[in-house]
Amino acid sequence: GTYSHADREFFDQILSKDVGWNGLLRLHVPDGVAAGVRPEAIQAIRAGREQELTATEQLLARYIRQVVSGTVTDETWDAMVAYMGVRGTVDYSYFIMFLLLIIRTYQAFGAGDVPDDEIDALVEDLRTGKVAPPDFRSRLN
Repeated sequence: GTYSHADREFFDQILSKDVGWNGLLRLHVPDGVAAGVRPEAIQAIRAGREQELTATEQLLARYIRQVVSGTVTDETWDAMVAYMGVRGTVDYSYFIMFLLLIIRTYQAFGAGDVPDDEIDALVEDLRTGKVAPPDFRSRLN
């Protein structure tokens, strides 16, 4: 009755790109791929080629950004409710803002960032199978 783990991991990618901080991505790129986020989608987000995202990925990206900016349209809300239900959309909205708070807090306290080239290499290694995605479920218990 709520959003999937892949949907949750997807907004790590959008928020990290939009705020310019990769500090969460050493963990959340591999977990995202393991949960079902396409490596190609991560690459497209990071490179600013979002026209390469699927329709669902584009909807999620649009909704995430509208939640952050306080500009959620009726059209986007209705599409999200059709995709994940009212409860999922509400839950998703709260967690988007929670993650934004966490990222901004890390930035305010000077938490270390990770260079873009390191994250880009990790995504490519996951895409090609050079690195196997972890079992993200082991951290959920």
